[in-house]
Amino acid sequence: MSEINDVSQKYSVCIGINEEKVAADNVYVLSSVYEAVDDECQSHGFTKTNSENGLLTYSAECGYAVSWNVIRRLLGSEIKDCFKTFLWSSESEEITEDVLGKATVQGEEKRKLITMKFSVPKLKEHMRAVNRHYLLRKAVKQVESVLNRAGFEYSKMFGGFISSDTMTYAEATDVSQALFKECEWLRDCATSFGISSVGKTVDMSGIIKKAADEQQQ
Repeated sequence: MSEINDVSQKYSVCIGINEEKVAADNVYVLSSVYEAVDDECQSHGFTKTNSENGLLTYSAECGYAVSWNVIRRLLGSEIKDCFKTFLWSSESEEITEDVLGKATVQGEEKRKLITMKFSVPKLKEHMRAVNRHYLLRKAVKQVESVLNRAGFEYSKMFGGFISSDTMTYAEATDVSQALFKECEWLRDCATSFGISSVGKTVDMSGIIKKAADEQQQ
């Protein structure tokens, strides 16, 4: 399938804290919520570039997977209900997504392509087959069954599974995480896993596998 190259570029996240809800719930100290966000972003190499009107903006030169891992970590944390705004932006693609609302708020939303590569030796460990061609066909069929239900179809032209409709990166990542949860063997057998838009493919294998491992714990 297609080559995957997660080139470093500028990504930004804009996070809004629902201060009224934090105060009303009286579960967390507001300052600790801001501190948790700051610590998580900085641990992934993001630097705070703006902080006003309850909105925190962080930017970094990194790969897509790293930028998404910040989002996944924060929205999967104990303070996930404290957010009222969560925007993700790619400078090179000139696009901004509302992660919470799963919508594109700036730029043109595109169809998404999911590509992957398999390790034949690893497939042999997980599937009852020896023939290389049969192994790959069986793996693709299992993946195809899951992605078809999510609105993706296999495309020989693109060498992967393309969505029938436009969608955000957030939605495509959700589909990918569901795929790894249903096809557990992918964590060991997928040597690369990418999501692309407008001809740009980013390596997601690390974050998707990590998310699948954490779901099993």
